Amino acid sequence: MIVSKRIRTLLLALSLLMGSVGYAQETITTIDELDADNLPTESVLPIVDSDIVVRNRKVAFAKRVDVSISTGLVIDEMFFDNKFFSFAAFYNTSDDVAYGLKYLSRVAGESDYSKQFSQTA
Repeated sequence: MIVSKRIRTLLLALSLLMGSVGYAQETITTIDELDADNLPTESVLPIVDSDIVVRNRKVAFAKRVDVSISTGLVIDEMFFDNKFFSFAAFYNTSDDVAYGLKYLSRVAGESDYSKQFSQTA
């Protein structure tokens, strides 16, 4: 009970401190307050007719094969082993289209929590 009161007190103190962080109204400068000499005299708008304009042209995806192997954890599983393994292979026909396969496999077995739970029953 004492620990939960301490945790509640700590969370309350943190929420009060974090909730009061902000900027004073006086520090915000509007355009009317700026000196006209510091403002730009001309501007150029970018032309973005298509999504190709904003892409990094140094990275070419067309006619490229991507192969990946990965492993990780399933964080919402308690009773079974929470590790997984994946393998993927994709071929990019263009910058927008890729075809491929992805294989996902979970490691078989019980988790440590499940083993402890079965021993107590």
